Amino acid sequence: MNTADYFGSNGGEDMAAGARTIADIIRRDMGIQIDNYIRLDFTGFRQVINALGGIDVQVDCPLEDYFLEVAIGRPRIEAGLQHMDGQTALAYVRTRRQGGDFDRARRQQRVLMAVRDRAVSTDLLPRLPSLIPAALQLAQTDLNPFQLLSLARFGMSMDMSKLKGFVIDANMTEFYTTEEGAEVLKPDWDAIHEATGNLLSPNVKSLLESNDRSTTCPQ
Repeated sequence: MNTADYFGSNGGEDMAAGARTIADIIRRDMGIQIDNYIRLDFTGFRQVINALGGIDVQVDCPLEDYFLEVAIGRPRIEAGLQHMDGQTALAYVRTRRQGGDFDRARRQQRVLMAVRDRAVSTDLLPRLPSLIPAALQLAQTDLNPFQLLSLARFGMSMDMSKLKGFVIDANMTEFYTTEEGAEVLKPDWDAIHEATGNLLSPNVKSLLESNDRSTTCPQ
């Protein structure tokens, strides 16, 4: 996705074009229509979480990485419910030394859910009309303020137990070396399309359930 964004945006000169390129690839390869986008940089990510007073993240697997020492002053984030400020949350979703890209994507999902939960618990709904113009200073999006307000209200009122999702993981990819010698992950499109097609089936676990790795933590 980063590569598609880079080339689609002409090296970062046209960020909207980069987002459209990613949307085209997802639609082409996964059959999922992407209608709009919101892009946050690292600074915006930290500021949003700090503006919420931090977030409470259910850390299912303890995370240890020397990168954490540099980023937050300690090398380990313990399992359990952890309160994170913007810098800690950013470090938590950026590191991939433990569990690789797959586990990082899973942690990113958990942080997004924690942001939503914090917004609900602090009763932000009445303040959304005044908060959204400020949020637009931190984000790039093709949504107008009225669309953002409608989307935010929907997100804050939805039943999270009915939210479905998954992470493309080792069961849907295989290691592959390109002719140029690059080591990459080659997608198993049959497995990915099957998971996408079954996403809304009644017997598929909610994202909250399927996202939990506490019984099989990466080493």
